[in-house]
Amino acid sequence: MKKPLLGIPMFLVCSLILGQGTGLLNEEEWYLQSHDSTEIYVHEFGHGPTVVGLHGGYGQEHSYMIDFLYPLQGQFRFILFDQRGALRSPVPDSLYHKKITIENYVMDLEQLRIELGESKLKLIAHSMGAHYAYEYLAKHPKHVEEIIIISGFIPKWPNAQDMAVMREAQSARARFVERADIEIKMAEIEQNTGYGKSKMESYKWKLLYASGQIFNLENWQKVRGGRSFYNPRLNQYLSPEKTGVRFNFLNNIKSHPYPIHYIFGYHEFGDYGVRLHQKWLGEFKNVNLHILDKAAHSVWLDRPGAFQKILLDALN
Repeated sequence: MKKPLLGIPMFLVCSLILGQGTGLLNEEEWYLQSHDSTEIYVHEFGHGPTVVGLHGGYGQEHSYMIDFLYPLQGQFRFILFDQRGALRSPVPDSLYHKKITIENYVMDLEQLRIELGESKLKLIAHSMGAHYAYEYLAKHPKHVEEIIIISGFIPKWPNAQDMAVMREAQSARARFVERADIEIKMAEIEQNTGYGKSKMESYKWKLLYASGQIFNLENWQKVRGGRSFYNPRLNQYLSPEKTGVRFNFLNNIKSHPYPIHYIFGYHEFGDYGVRLHQKWLGEFKNVNLHILDKAAHSVWLDRPGAFQKILLDALN
């Protein structure tokens, strides 16, 4: 048997990472009353130093992050929340233009920090949650300790040279999401006579969704999110591509006195091959950049053992 992690046999750790464990320590649910009366759903569990999680999207919700945080709940207190406009923190349609702004997101996180009584935050941000983390770091650098970015949003708006790299990467990415084993898995679903029509159509959708999230399609049913768990409308109010806001957080990252950790799968759809992050961050002394092969956006599903070790080392 492999060496135990946190006193738990490795096979059990992996099963917990994949969301097959039950029971959360010290679990609590509550609502943060924001500055503009938006109710932010907060979900906390675990025991130990406080770590705040920022989910992806824009418009996803937090629950998928529990899968890879669950094994560490005996060592850390995790604070997760649905960002405003996401599933459990709804905003009326008529108020999107006023309430769904990155400035309000930053204010929500600062209010959460104050509510928790923390002088500095440890942040774990996945995907577009990294944009949230960067904006908060730029606004409140003295209130940020460590940041762990998982398959994160790019920290700088690409220039012409960067755009050329991105176009090359997008071509490679397109070949990845059209790989042959997707057709094989799709045929297996369509040929399964035990599925009703609705389940079959749901599974076909989920397989296509998973094809961009993971490298190993054997785990396609473990991919979470999408459909009613995802609010695509938030994108137009928050995405720099839609808002036209240009950004560069490299100086904020470089000058931060605490470590910033990155965990990527090589087959990352935001920066395929992680070429731009290596170019921009490769020489920053406070940055630890980890790139795992045979892994994609949901890197914890593809490489659970390696991912969990990196995450634990970073938190410690």
